[in-house]
Amino acid sequence: MLGFSFGGKLNMLTLFFLVMLQGIIGSALYVLLLSWAVKLKGPLYAAIFNPLGLVLVAIVGSLLLDEKLHLGSIIGGLMIVCGVYVVLWGKATEMKQKTLSVPVPTVDQESNEIEEDEQRENTGTDEELEHE
Repeated sequence: MLGFSFGGKLNMLTLFFLVMLQGIIGSALYVLLLSWAVKLKGPLYAAIFNPLGLVLVAIVGSLLLDEKLHLGSIIGGLMIVCGVYVVLWGKATEMKQKTLSVPVPTVDQESNEIEEDEQRENTGTDEELEHE
């Protein structure tokens, strides 16, 4: 049986319906936020934050449900957080290097005109060779 009482106001069918509704709404909200994160930042960021849910569950479980938090859980949670930080730091460094290494195209009127003249000369010589 349940460890708490509703004072007789809710029967088991209503309680079951409320629990199911909470699960459906929570799952829908999770999928919506995950899809938004993938669209906004890409699949790496959405995938890397997924293990943080386990850390959050362990913390909330110990705070709200009086579950014991063992040393292994704390060390595992710290390792997950450090892993997320390392991946995000690496991705930020990679993006910084990409923006520094991509040359910015510039248009120079004189060089553009020279290239067009060279193309005309090359085309003209090819046509002259074909007619001979």
